[in-house]
Amino acid sequence: MKNLLFLSLALFSSCASATGSPASKPHPAPALDFTVKYYNRVLTPEGVLRESRYEENVVRRPGHVWTARVLPPHAETEHDHDVHDHKHFNYVVVPRHVAFDGKQMSVEFVDLHERYVVNIEPTEYQNVGFDGSWANTYFVMDPAIVSRLPRSSRQSSTPNTHWLEIEKDGAFQRILWDEINMIPLVAETHDKKHSYYNRIDIHIRKTSQKALPWERLKGYAQRDYADFLD
Repeated sequence: MKNLLFLSLALFSSCASATGSPASKPHPAPALDFTVKYYNRVLTPEGVLRESRYEENVVRRPGHVWTARVLPPHAETEHDHDVHDHKHFNYVVVPRHVAFDGKQMSVEFVDLHERYVVNIEPTEYQNVGFDGSWANTYFVMDPAIVSRLPRSSRQSSTPNTHWLEIEKDGAFQRILWDEINMIPLVAETHDKKHSYYNRIDIHIRKTSQKALPWERLKGYAQRDYADFLD
């Protein structure tokens, strides 16, 4: 769930890295349901081209973000096999719920099949691929960092959006920023040597009126990340 684009944003920004603290207050950006498509390509010095693609569905509400990987149909069968064979917790394939009340942030992963919640302490964030930033969680990219990037001359045909673009040390960053929803619709990084290319595309979905996923966890067992360590 961690995005390599965050790393390049930190490099391009003159401000401090966004991964150090949550944020002072939750931002009043609108409630949103959206899908993030990730694409990463790396050409190794050995001439091996590696590509990866995956998607996540996100439910964003004030003070809450629920992120779930889009899995293939056979994943459920494999999950059932794993949990009955041994003590198992794969944070990549289960939904993550991050909550922030303006002062304190909580992170938990939810196993919907076995009906338990895994609580994650700040000292364990790195172990589950979480950077500790509420801004990156809520907006996908920290608006404070995005706002420091120069406007691009490239024009956008999408209302209430604009392109940002910067080059530094042979690396490029381009972002199509949605001012209303406070989210990047497109973000990409690459270098002049064509050794890597990273891109995300965000599709905003119709906001669901159903019960929110973190409100449907009554009766779930509570577990700690340490329970799964050998």
